[in-house]
Amino acid sequence: MGPKKKPQKGNQQGGPVKMTRKEKALAKKIERERWREVARRMEQERLQKEVEAVAKAKEEARIAKETHDAWVKAEEDRLTAERNSMKEFYDWRKAEIIRIEAEAKEASDWKRYLESSRLPHASNEAALNTFLDVMRETFDQELEPLMETLIDIFMVATGAEEICLTREQKGDAEGVAIYRSYMQRLYDLADWRLDQTTAYLLHRSHEYWRDKQQNIFCAKAQNWKLAFWINHPKNPRFRMLDLPEVDVAMNLPKQFALANVAIRLQHRMADPITKSKNSYMAIGGTFVIDVLGIPPPSKIVKNWTLDQVSSTLSSLIRIGYPIPVIGQATPAPGAVLPIGVVFFLPDYIIHLNANPEVGWWDEEEEIWQTDGVTDILYEADSRKVSIQTTKAKTLAVIHNRVRQFPYLSWNIRPISEQGAVMTLVTPLLTFTIEIGIGWCKLLAPVFSECTSFAAEEVPPKVMLKRFSKCGIHLLPSDDDAEHIKATVKDGELERFTCLDMAFAAPAFTIASSKWNISLDKDHCLVRLLEVPDPVAPPTLEKSKVVKTLNYTIKGSALAELSEKADSYSEVLLTEHHASLLLALKGNVLDESLQKVEKGNAAFTECVKDLAYALRLFSFGP
Repeated sequence: MGPKKKPQKGNQQGGPVKMTRKEKALAKKIERERWREVARRMEQERLQKEVEAVAKAKEEARIAKETHDAWVKAEEDRLTAERNSMKEFYDWRKAEIIRIEAEAKEASDWKRYLESSRLPHASNEAALNTFLDVMRETFDQELEPLMETLIDIFMVATGAEEICLTREQKGDAEGVAIYRSYMQRLYDLADWRLDQTTAYLLHRSHEYWRDKQQNIFCAKAQNWKLAFWINHPKNPRFRMLDLPEVDVAMNLPKQFALANVAIRLQHRMADPITKSKNSYMAIGGTFVIDVLGIPPPSKIVKNWTLDQVSSTLSSLIRIGYPIPVIGQATPAPGAVLPIGVVFFLPDYIIHLNANPEVGWWDEEEEIWQTDGVTDILYEADSRKVSIQTTKAKTLAVIHNRVRQFPYLSWNIRPISEQGAVMTLVTPLLTFTIEIGIGWCKLLAPVFSECTSFAAEEVPPKVMLKRFSKCGIHLLPSDDDAEHIKATVKDGELERFTCLDMAFAAPAFTIASSKWNISLDKDHCLVRLLEVPDPVAPPTLEKSKVVKTLNYTIKGSALAELSEKADSYSEVLLTEHHASLLLALKGNVLDESLQKVEKGNAAFTECVKDLAYALRLFSFGP
């Protein structure tokens, strides 16, 4: 027999060889190492690809940035070159405006010299400061001279306000601040003079009552009214205070009958300087009710007149309403009995509502409030206003100052190379304004309330402010957009657009685009239509050659845009240019461009000032 054979691993049928535990562990280890190597290589490849992708992205970004920067620089260089090419035009225009304004000022100064007014003109700051100082050296002891003084002060204040408005037109922020300060000082001066006379009158009121049985004093001058009721009689049945001398009546609650108080009423034809933080504004001046304390009477002892030293000798004790009672809590607002007041709207007020709103001035919040003023009745024929109020404060007929915004449409059509007519359509009215060399005037609607000044040719903002005081407010500001649907355009862009489009006024109808309101703050749209003959101008609605300009801060570009389309779709036809004079070159008649280039500078400046005062792009369609 031969040697014994070792038993073979695996089964007898040739199956896989069974591995020992160590062999299995070794095999698993080798497999893990293999997969780790695969994973490591894959991770290396992934990281390498990421590095390459980042490098590629950086390179692409660098190339894109260099390309963009090169394009931006080329654009800036091109626009700079265009602006430089316009420098001669701008310099000529500036010199023309200075010359024309100097001539206008010389004529105005000569006219004032011939009129030789006793009041200082607000443009003369030295005379204005002297007036402010001298007027604080004394006070009026009678109501009639006081009324003359107050009217004089507010006439000077109106002059300061109109200079402030012209400074705003020119963008002179420093000048605006100076004249707003003058206006505030003049208003404060008027209050001081009124309070000094009031304190003097109250101090002497005991004498008037003792000698003449007089406790009511009234004065009226133009539309200004002032009245005092001093409760010396202490009549428990007294309720109705009728003051026909100043067209005012009051129905007083019984608390006044025995109270040691005086009531001062004043209807001043000056609106507050401070703008209300809500959307209300006053029209027709303010109607002020002051409840004041009466100083103690003088005593005569052995031919000596003895006055008790009191703050009311030089100042006032403002009691207010409801009248406080010692030992009693202030009544709840609902428990305060209202004061009945009847007064009349001034004849220069344009009142568009069937029934006016009346509010009171909240000094703390700086807004016009309407709570506490009820039962408002208005008789249109007599312009009589009747109210019930628990507020013995500054009252006024108020209206919503944004009711004319946003504008529905506007256009400026040339009537000559030095004149144009603007048509402005608002939600309430359609206005027609003539524009001339440095002046504007309203042609329509014709308001009988404003005939005293409607035909005057004055700077745009002065005209708009005068009508605002009458109830036609067309001077929006950025904060008004909070109360309506409007897109406030970038300030620099809107000023540039108004200036640049105004150049076209001698030869083109300039008009609004309905798509302007849908664009963001960095774009403005203007439509232009050539007018070869102002006597027979083409119409925007029928013409097929209306051009649209898209304005950005860079300049203007011609665009293809339909006003009849249902949605906004614009295609720029040209690149942006520094001025429409360049954007239109080759796209309009040479004769039209020549009119634009030679247009009267003061006329186009007035078009610009009116357009920006109205804020046509922020508050237009």
